[in-house]
Amino acid sequence: MTVGSAWVGRVSAADVADLAYVQAWSPKQRGVTAEIAGELAFFGRQAPQRRSVLGWTSTRDTALVEIDHSTWIAPQVRLRQQLLSAAAGGDLLEESGVPTSNIPSIAATTSELVAQRRWALVPSGRHDFRSPDRRDPEVSCAVPVSSRLGRISEFGASYSLCFNSGYYIWLEEEFADGFASSGDPIGLEVVDGVITSPPTASRSALLRVLDASGKDKMIIRQVDVCDLTITLPGGLVIHGERAVCRCSRSVDCFAAAGEVHILTRARGADAAVPVPQGFIGLTLYGRQVVQIGRQSTSCPANGLVLLIPISSAKRLLEEVGNSAWVIYDLELAGSRALSGTQVGPTVLRRSEPIDVANEVAEGHEVYRPTEEFGQEAVPPVSLTVEKIVDEPRGRAAVGITPAGDVCVLVAEGCEPRSIELGYDSLGVTSAEMTSALLEAGCRDAVLLDSGGAANISQFGRLALPPADRNDVVGVPFERYVPGAWRLATSSESGLSRAW
Repeated sequence: MTVGSAWVGRVSAADVADLAYVQAWSPKQRGVTAEIAGELAFFGRQAPQRRSVLGWTSTRDTALVEIDHSTWIAPQVRLRQQLLSAAAGGDLLEESGVPTSNIPSIAATTSELVAQRRWALVPSGRHDFRSPDRRDPEVSCAVPVSSRLGRISEFGASYSLCFNSGYYIWLEEEFADGFASSGDPIGLEVVDGVITSPPTASRSALLRVLDASGKDKMIIRQVDVCDLTITLPGGLVIHGERAVCRCSRSVDCFAAAGEVHILTRARGADAAVPVPQGFIGLTLYGRQVVQIGRQSTSCPANGLVLLIPISSAKRLLEEVGNSAWVIYDLELAGSRALSGTQVGPTVLRRSEPIDVANEVAEGHEVYRPTEEFGQEAVPPVSLTVEKIVDEPRGRAAVGITPAGDVCVLVAEGCEPRSIELGYDSLGVTSAEMTSALLEAGCRDAVLLDSGGAANISQFGRLALPPADRNDVVGVPFERYVPGAWRLATSSESGLSRAW
């Protein structure tokens, strides 16, 4: 494996129970929001020129509010859509470093954010004695930021091993619909046995499960929305394409079993979904019902829509004003998912390398980048097959041996536009990662998120320099992530640096 440096380690099958995917955190949430806004303000392809950006920390709702006789929506979704629309229309302004607007409703929203200290504004320039004409009052970009972002070197400081996992919302195109926040996991996420985000497209998942015999083990499995059982507020259960009422009021509940349609953008649904007569449309994002429509509803790029017969939704409609939480279960042939996420494509199956391009072409691994699909793209929108397979970059992967041992491989890389020749390494290809995992004795293997997200730490110390440079040559920058795999042991046995 001809790379600058990489890190490889092995966790024995006996220690798999100490592996878990954990959500990230940071003690300086407002600082995180400011950094995310700053990235969108001045560097990379996202910002060809310096601009003002408002970032704010998103929250989650527990109930919906009625907009009119046919639509209910989560207040935070409405807030995000208002601010995103105001920024796009030139109606979001900055005054003395504080967000405001000439539109009363938008001004009221920004005042609420300011009062709650959930905001950070990065201006395009300051009015000072050196450049009195630099100040531009227009805020041209708004970015909702997840409240659970952190750096592996920080939240992983107490763990002997901590490494990145799956994809997450990052680019403007991915949160433009108002449902997502920057930093939200893309697709499946399982934390402490609870599915906090459902799969919305067919992709590989790296999971720690408890099998039917009670054994803890790691598996790599293709999962999709059709593998879910969904329990909605009021007790309505969606299993496959059927709705069954299991609410506590079964004696006097009139919900009838009926046909259900499950729609996602990856399955070809439009952003606006018309609701057929006799049905009601539910928009699900994360663990919540975030919108209900009798005539139409929205299909988020990272969410899903259920079309349910009105006769089956009586109890649901009674509950939406009090609670909008959803419970998911994942069908895994008798195993129970304890921890994990959807990740990159499978590259090794039963000791045979996988043709990733063919898997994508046949729809087993769904990637729909903006470059090829335009407005029909689904997150992660920047990942083409070429980037996934052939482009040298920083990479992370996990392999599983026939004995159930877990091999972790992370290879150093650097963003091409900021590489320092003779010092930095561009990275490696998917084939090189696959070869290294085969050499390590792995039977199955999967890629994790790559590029700047591919990081690993031991007791909070990064084992390799991150690939991100934020356009500053020679200065590695650790990216924020929504979560990571951690090994909760006090020793470093079985862990090693290689190459």
